[in-house]
Amino acid sequence: MSRRDLFDTVLARDPTLLAPRRGRTTKVLFRAADDDFVRAGHSFAEDRTGAEAYLDNPGFGGQTLYRVKVAVRDDQVLDLTGETTESAAVLLGV
Repeated sequence: MSRRDLFDTVLARDPTLLAPRRGRTTKVLFRAADDDFVRAGHSFAEDRTGAEAYLDNPGFGGQTLYRVKVAVRDDQVLDLTGETTESAAVLLGV
């Protein structure tokens, strides 16, 4: 599947992704990869430098840096900034 086909597929599922509105946050995410598709469990970075660290990392990342802008609802974001591993585990119920 081409990148354009993937974009069209995702947009068809939720056309509001390109139209931020109240209760939504627009984020730019980065990913270094050799593949042009995304599966569950793939990781993204919120800053370009973080993704660039994976441009030359065999087994992880890849030689192409992707950038995507997404809109997420506030209830879809779990901000664990400043939490310790132990407090995050409690918040996540593990």
